[in-house]
Amino acid sequence: MQLEQIQISGVYLPVLLVCLGGAGIVYFVIRCLFAGVGVYRFFWHPALAGAAVYTLIASLFVLWLVP
Repeated sequence: MQLEQIQISGVYLPVLLVCLGGAGIVYFVIRCLFAGVGVYRFFWHPALAGAAVYTLIASLFVLWLVP
C-alpha cells in the first residue's frame, strides 16, 4: 500500500506537505538549540548551514514516511 495522502480532521494533505511541515517543526527546535550552544559561529554562512540542516531533516522525513 502506497501512502499518497494523509487525512487530518477530514482534510486530505499530500505526504510531501506533511513531511515539510514536520521537518519545519523539528528544524525550529534544532535551530534554537544550535543558536543557544553557539554552533552557528563555526559556519562561514549560518543561513546556508541552516538550509542544509533543514534539507537533511526533510529528506529523513520523506524516507521515513514514503515507502
